[in-house]
Amino acid sequence: MAKFIEFATPRRNPVDLSSGSAKKIVKEHVDFLKLQAKKGKISYAGSTSDNVGGLIVYETETKKEARKLINQDPLTVNNLMDISVHPFKTLDEI
Repeated sequence: MAKFIEFATPRRNPVDLSSGSAKKIVKEHVDFLKLQAKKGKISYAGSTSDNVGGLIVYETETKKEARKLINQDPLTVNNLMDISVHPFKTLDEI
């Protein structure tokens, strides 16, 4: 299984993710990530402590499959983050 890393950063004019409907979207995002982790599609996920973004490691066969999952994430669906996706190797794979 290949690994792909997602870097997510707030859009240029970010929404306050702690208020109103954005707070609901963040909860949906976390629930989505937990579900994907249970399915074995995510091996690591977290956000920066200064709220400037997050990092997710997807374990999928292809980048296209990782991108398909990313496109289902509520933060992506609601266009709240800029996303980049890259192939990823852990230290023991180098």
